[in-house]
Amino acid sequence: MPVYEQKLISPFAIRFTQEHIRTTFRDGRLVEASLNEVQALPGTDGYDIVLRAPFPNIEIIRWSSPCQAQGAAVASCCPVRKEEGRCTHWFTLDNRRLYCLQCAAAVHWPRRVAVVVDLLYADPGSVRKKYDSTTHGCSVSVRHSCKGPELGTWRWQEGLPCGAAAAALEAVHRDDARASAQELLDAPEEEGSLLALAHGAAPLEQLTKSGGGGCPTPSTIEASEDSEGAEEVLPPPPEEVLLLAVKRGLAGVWYGGEGETYRFRFGAGTDWTCVRQGAKGARTFTATYDADNDVIWWGTNGAFYIGASEMAEEPDELRIYAVGDRRARKPRFVWHRRGCGPSSSAAAELPAAGSWPAKGPTRAKAGAPGVRPAAGQSDRSAAAAPPERRAGRAAAAGPEGGRRGPKNLADAALAEAEAQLRQPSNEGFVWIEGWNERYARHLGPLRAFLERHPERVCVTPGRGNRYTVSLAGSGASTAATATMQRRAAWQFGSASSSRWVRKSSDLEG
Repeated sequence: MPVYEQKLISPFAIRFTQEHIRTTFRDGRLVEASLNEVQALPGTDGYDIVLRAPFPNIEIIRWSSPCQAQGAAVASCCPVRKEEGRCTHWFTLDNRRLYCLQCAAAVHWPRRVAVVVDLLYADPGSVRKKYDSTTHGCSVSVRHSCKGPELGTWRWQEGLPCGAAAAALEAVHRDDARASAQELLDAPEEEGSLLALAHGAAPLEQLTKSGGGGCPTPSTIEASEDSEGAEEVLPPPPEEVLLLAVKRGLAGVWYGGEGETYRFRFGAGTDWTCVRQGAKGARTFTATYDADNDVIWWGTNGAFYIGASEMAEEPDELRIYAVGDRRARKPRFVWHRRGCGPSSSAAAELPAAGSWPAKGPTRAKAGAPGVRPAAGQSDRSAAAAPPERRAGRAAAAGPEGGRRGPKNLADAALAEAEAQLRQPSNEGFVWIEGWNERYARHLGPLRAFLERHPERVCVTPGRGNRYTVSLAGSGASTAATATMQRRAAWQFGSASSSRWVRKSSDLEG
């Protein structure tokens, strides 16, 4: 059985899965610019026009959104058919492409327009995860970035150039009511998007560049010119399709938290490289695709991983997890596409392969992740904080209370840690109050941050997730290390009894 079938359907019968879309594709090309490249071909089988887009076919699936299971939601979901109970519709994850196709089809209204789509047989598990539409997928808002202001809202019923036409509306409602692949009309024989990837001779890095044959859109994938040979080729296996989708999701430029860029380079197998370009120059890391575990291992020792299926969805955010975080609950590093991440990414610069930060929980116990103090609580805690903590907070704040960049934040955090370590009563523990709220977004976990600055502090691993901290180059670092080792040996019974237990003769004397 092939991975998908190619069908004809009205773009107005397909719904969005996201509430917002950006004005650019992943490679930076404007979505509006692709409208001029959409071609109108003669129609067939009840359609007046068949659109040919400069990008791969969108993938659709028959699906019921969670909110449509409620009676009140169904009333606004199916105002024409007036269905009762749970109803399904055609949805797509390619929201920007659907927006482009609907805008192009609205120009030809009231002529009946169709597009070629790739019909998936089963939910790949990503539709429910990505779905956040509040209008049942009937409309979508347009923004320059994920955090930017809304430029407008697109709803195809409101974008038609003239009044409603009975024949055109009937064609849309008919496609929306066709609930199975057998009911949709077959598309003309041609290669689909992933099949074209499988048979393409160009490297994957060139898939997002300008194509030939008068189709300059970067996301264009040229189909094979040998139609007879294409008909004889069987669809690729699912493993190959997933691998190609993962590569497509990783392709392009990623941006880290300190302005550095990352670009993956793919070979013929599953061993890849990633080039980091930053202020200190370029450096190459290794990445290995593991299909059995559905992950991409980062580095030669595989201390970090990236979710393969997550990247196959072509997200705007790349998350890297520690190997101990098997459920992918909290990413250790986060990269973004340009224009989609926050002003300062949540990730610090990724460490070099082979020098990974040791696993362990943060010592910032004063503030739980994602929990902000109540009004007035932060002011009272700041006034009651020790002098070294108040000094660290003052250094972290910029002029007139503004926040400084990650570099100044790092200096402020180190100054606060050093102030604690200089206290005579300190036993090698650093506890920065409110670390998650004040620093974690820019600097990452506390222990990983301290280990990235051996010129200022020394982190000594202990038993399990335990560790101690001392000032670099001080005699206290050696003493703290020895103390921690003795405590660990005593607790777990690995020390010699002659060293730790006084003899009975000594007790008697």
